[in-house]
Amino acid sequence: SVNVAELVEASVAPSDHYQISTENLPRLVTPRAPLEHVLGNLIRNAVQHHDQSVAHIKVTAERRPCGWGVCVTDDGPGIPPRLQERVFTMFLSLNPGPDRFGIGLPLVQRILERLGGTITCESPVADERGTRMRVFWPSKWRHPEKASSRAALG
Repeated sequence: SVNVAELVEASVAPSDHYQISTENLPRLVTPRAPLEHVLGNLIRNAVQHHDQSVAHIKVTAERRPCGWGVCVTDDGPGIPPRLQERVFTMFLSLNPGPDRFGIGLPLVQRILERLGGTITCESPVADERGTRMRVFWPSKWRHPEKASSRAALG
């Protein structure tokens, strides 16, 4: 099983530029690598796209029927509603730069879809600021090879 609190702690190096708080994070019987990739990417994005001296990031979880709802919420500049679906477009970065290729969130979405999960973006979350990425992590995930062979069979 995967201790989600420990995974969140290990997702980014300690820094004075952000604070991460957690609430109600479970232990999940799930493959570690995809969960680590998904949460690590969401946390790193919250840090990387923040516009103030200290980013406040909160990771929470809530039991749902058939899985867990996990939210990564930040107090950054937010994402305008008209662009929220576009963050999942491959090679589109809302803040282009030499180290920003626009592949992180599209890959996160593909990982989740292959496992039977989902991701959505909500912004702003408070006082016209912040972004909340909502992930549904299924209790019974699809095995990626089985899911793609089922899709191929039509």
